[in-house]
Amino acid sequence: MRIDINVPIDPEIREILDDRRIKVHAKSLREIIEKYNPAVVLGSHQGRPREQNFTTLERHAELLEKYSGLDVKF
Repeated sequence: MRIDINVPIDPEIREILDDRRIKVHAKSLREIIEKYNPAVVLGSHQGRPREQNFTTLERHAELLEKYSGLDVKF
């Protein structure tokens, strides 16, 4: 499943500034898994190489895990 979790990133320290979009996707992901019990593979990206908002999705995965209560592998 592809999700759009592009969020504002502080370009100097590469920290997420607003995680509301991640919270919404975490809720939806939880609902899908509770209803259908599937194994889910997520695909996404944050920005493009050499752009200010380009970064790894590792922190995004941590927040998805926190907000969904699910085990998220990165």
